[in-house]
Order: sequence, then structure tokens, then C-alpha cells
Amino acid sequence: MRKLMTMDSSSNQHSNLAFRVEGARNQLMMSLFPDYSASLERIDAETPIGRGSRRYSRHAARLARVSAPYVIKIDPSVGGKLLVLNREYKPIGCGGRSWGGGCHAHYPDFQDAIIQPSLELMEWMRANLDEVHADSAWYFYNDSNPPWDGRNHAERQIRLIEGLLDQVAPGWLK
Repeated sequence: MRKLMTMDSSSNQHSNLAFRVEGARNQLMMSLFPDYSASLERIDAETPIGRGSRRYSRHAARLARVSAPYVIKIDPSVGGKLLVLNREYKPIGCGGRSWGGGCHAHYPDFQDAIIQPSLELMEWMRANLDEVHADSAWYFYNDSNPPWDGRNHAERQIRLIEGLLDQVAPGWLK
């Protein structure tokens, strides 16, 4: 059974981000595996798949666009640090279309979405995410393989989320 972690900001500067990212992971798991329970620690090659759907419902897909990480990018508005953003190019959990209408997020206001880059994190990103703009943006998926479009894509996204959690909040999923 999974242990709940209690972390204060002094022991883990990214605990709010980890909480949001874990929420995205759980939402993807619940959408993919109807019999999912929070006691399942991690998804891996040995995880029994069960009877899940091949694609997400429209509602689950809209939720995943907002809750799941889409890109980690370096942004000058936060002093060249890393931002974890959803498909709407907003911090995870923030909804609304990002294109047009002046609906852009003011990134410095979302401190829990900002990560100080470390050598280990940068190496993990280069090894696991799709680097699109040299050393400025790393994507979890692209328009041809979003997690709500198929089981394999969702499983890959869940593994990437778990990898990100291991980087920003070691031990969070234990």
C-alpha cells in the first residue's frame, strides 16, 4: 500500500508542484484504468492493464489538457528558470485557452510551477522528453501523440510524470 508523504516547504521546495503533478498522474490513471486505486504505486511494464478504454472521454481529455504537464520550458519572465506548463501553456491546473483574447498567464505569479534547473533534471529532460527548441523547451508529447488519444500515449505520459516527480520531489511516490 502507498504511504502518504507529508512534506513542508523547507524539506521540499517543489511540494506544491509535486502535488499538482501527482494529481495529473492520478487523473490519467483513473481515466485509463476504471478499476484504478490509489494503492497502485507506479505504472511499469509489469503493471496489469485490466480493462481500460483505448481513448479518453471528451471530458477526461479536456481535464488532461489542463492538469497534465505538456512542456517544460526556460522562460525569461522567471529569470531563465524552468516552467512546467499544461497544453494551454499555463501552469498545471490553470484552464482557459492560451491563444487570443489576452488570456495569457503571468508566469512569475505561479512560483510553484517554477523549477531551478539542476544538472540531473536537465539530463533527465534531454533523455526522456522531446526537445524542440535547443535548450529552451522539452515536450512530454506532441499533437500526434497526446495522452488522451490512446492507451500507449497515456501510459507513456504517466511514466514521464513519475520520472518528473522523481526529479523534483525524490521519494514523493513511495
